[in-house]
Amino acid sequence: MQTHQSPAAPPSFPPWRPHRDPWMPPDYDERVIYAVRAFAEGKATEGQQKILFAWMQYVTSPGQLSFRPGGQDGMWNTAFAEGKRFVGIEINKMLSPLLTPPESVAEQIAKASKPKAPPVIHKGNRGKRNAR
Repeated sequence: MQTHQSPAAPPSFPPWRPHRDPWMPPDYDERVIYAVRAFAEGKATEGQQKILFAWMQYVTSPGQLSFRPGGQDGMWNTAFAEGKRFVGIEINKMLSPLLTPPESVAEQIAKASKPKAPPVIHKGNRGKRNAR
């Protein structure tokens, strides 16, 4: 399996700029591509996680005004921008200390995420019904 390594971030990080229209595809670069791929595989380094989080903030623009002027077109652009912004706000909400679960919940999650052994299949009983 290939491991995704992204190049080191240059001093201009992040280089992405907002677009006038919210429906325009967001900017990205090689670092973002590698970070997304590594994250999807569960192998993202700390740096890749930071790049991905910064890019998600850029894409969703939670701290930006979503209003777009311009009559009917402005209304649709505002609705689109607000949908993106909502996603960013929900992601940022998860970072709030008020939402931190108690330690007991964190322990339960850690136990549940451990891989489980596959079930044991006894060859003698395969496909047979119990006779009563």
